[in-house]
Amino acid sequence: MTNLEAIAGFFAPTAVFAILLLLHGVLPARRALGYAHPNTTQTPVRYRLNGLLVFAAALAIWAIALLAPLDWLWRVKWHAIAGGTALSVVLTAWMVLRAPADDRPGWVQWIEGRSRNVMFRDHVDAKMFLYVFGGILLALNVLAAAAYHVGQFGDALNVGILLHAGMWVWFVLRIGPMGCGSPTQRERQRDVLQDVPCRSATSAGSGQAAIVVDPSPWGAT
Repeated sequence: MTNLEAIAGFFAPTAVFAILLLLHGVLPARRALGYAHPNTTQTPVRYRLNGLLVFAAALAIWAIALLAPLDWLWRVKWHAIAGGTALSVVLTAWMVLRAPADDRPGWVQWIEGRSRNVMFRDHVDAKMFLYVFGGILLALNVLAAAAYHVGQFGDALNVGILLHAGMWVWFVLRIGPMGCGSPTQRERQRDVLQDVPCRSATSAGSGQAAIVVDPSPWGAT
């Protein structure tokens, strides 16, 4: 691996973040009532849900535009993990420090956040977008691991690897804003009444967790 490729791997999560944020903001979206609200008016926020469309666009950009080989994220995984962790630290600091401190212990404020509902440019809900970002980055890493396995072993590939990857992608597509779901009525009532604050972004780099998919045959090292 060249130094340039290592640097590109480190900044890959940030590049994916920027591209997905753009796609999430410009592509059509379904509106759904959320359960967190930015003030005490008891009016739920209306979330934009277009995770499936953003995921399809991301796959098209990655595969059709040939920005990199399909297995590239797997090959730079350690640098991408470091970059995703750094990005999550930066996002967490931005989300927490943008609001004044309150009476809770400092460590609680860093975990739970201080802002009630963080928005990007008063248009994109940060919580919903971080769901989309983490889910798509996870799916891309799973697909990269599967592509690496196919490239390495060809006809001797392990079908279990592909099944495992397919199950991960199916899981991502079925949850939250990726699956175009919305909070239940009970969740809305509970969290609107409690005025639940927006969580910090410590999971922003969680998409890198997909490296647990081992692209080698079972039992091989």
